[in-house]
Formats: sequence, structure tokens, C-alpha cells
Amino acid sequence: MGPLLHRLTVAAFAAFWTSVAATAQTPAQTTLRIVPFADMQTIDPINTTAGNVQSHAMHVYDFLFGQDANQNPRPQMIETWSVSDDGLIWTFKLRDGLKFHDGAAVTTDDVIQSLKRWGARDPYGRQLIARTAEMTPADGKTFVWRLNQPFSLMLEALSK
Repeated sequence: MGPLLHRLTVAAFAAFWTSVAATAQTPAQTTLRIVPFADMQTIDPINTTAGNVQSHAMHVYDFLFGQDANQNPRPQMIETWSVSDDGLIWTFKLRDGLKFHDGAAVTTDDVIQSLKRWGARDPYGRQLIARTAEMTPADGKTFVWRLNQPFSLMLEALSK
């Protein structure tokens, strides 16, 4: 099942049970339980190409960019971004309120470390890292990605 179909299936399931819970006399449960089609060998999508791990990641983790119904990149963790006319300097600003599971704020240092980890293994990531001069935080919410040659699929890469 593709990620989009899986999302729609989970969303429909959740909507159905939310409506059932709203009409029930007992308080609604706050836990959604699912039965995956296969055992999860890991919850780290960087370490595997297993479909169920990738699907899990799409539901649990935030991404800099997601994809809409037409597979076009749309900002998720990013509030604004810009690219220089020559395509070499990309500036990304994180949206407000991003937090880890423990309540700690997500910073650009965290994002850059995650991008480097992703870039070491993912095919798109390896292409981007090979073209990267540097990634630097401008402040806690903004980082600059300088390329040594343009990469027209930047947003597609960050949304997969």
C-alpha cells in the first residue's frame, strides 16, 4: 500500500472511530491501535527501505517538506524558504512551535545533523551532499544550505 493510500486508509479509520466515539455514552479512547501488515524491524527510515518502516515514518515524524496529493513538495516544518538566482544558496526558516517528544525545541543545529545523517544514506541525499559546500545555522530557526552546483530537485529530495 502506497504512503498516500495508507494515510487515507488511516484517516478514514480514525474518522470513523471518532464519529463512533462521539455518539457513544462512554468517554472516547485516546489511543489508536493498528495491526501492521508486517513486523517493524526498526523505526528508523534511514536504515532500511522496508515499506512498512517508511509508512510508519510518514505518520510519526515531521519532514521539512511533505507532499500533497499530486506528489508536489509542500512545506511541513519549514515556514519560508528562498533560493538565490544562481540556485546555489538556499535559505530555510523553521516554523514556530516545533518540538521533540520531550518538549525540547527543534533547532537548526538539529535539522542540519539530521540532514547530514540522511545525506549519507539516501540516494537523493547523497546527490545533495555531493553538491554541498556547507550547511550553516543563521540562527535557531534559520539555516543556509550552500551548494557548489545547482540541484533543481532540492525540494523534491527534502519531501520524500
